[in-house]
Amino acid sequence: RASEAKAVIEDGLARNLVSRGETLTAAILREIDRAVPREAERLVALQREAAAAPASEMADILFGQRRFPDAVAAYRRALAQGGIDGAALNTRLGMTLAAAGQRGEAEAVLRGVAGEGPYPDIAKFWLAWLARPA
Repeated sequence: RASEAKAVIEDGLARNLVSRGETLTAAILREIDRAVPREAERLVALQREAAAAPASEMADILFGQRRFPDAVAAYRRALAQGGIDGAALNTRLGMTLAAAGQRGEAEAVLRGVAGEGPYPDIAKFWLAWLARPA
């Protein structure tokens, strides 16, 4: 998602890990700046048609915008809707809970996916992130 990519690049810029003046960074930022408004428009459309819209797509956009409480609710709706890889959704839910500061719930969700499907490494990374000193 564009807003998630923007947050990562901005964090890198703030930490002086990435230089705005680099050709590749500038090109990435231009693409992100073009994509973020389209993503915001898509979120508005999804919210208008919430009953029929895929909650997982809405959740991913909300996560990228760092609207973690809204993203948690949307991931839970997506899980209730079914039809999508539950391990993937639970991994994203766990990440979102962790980012929202809901450590205990995040840990429980991530432990549930740490041993299944293609997501155990991501879940283990987030569990390690949660275990770090605050």
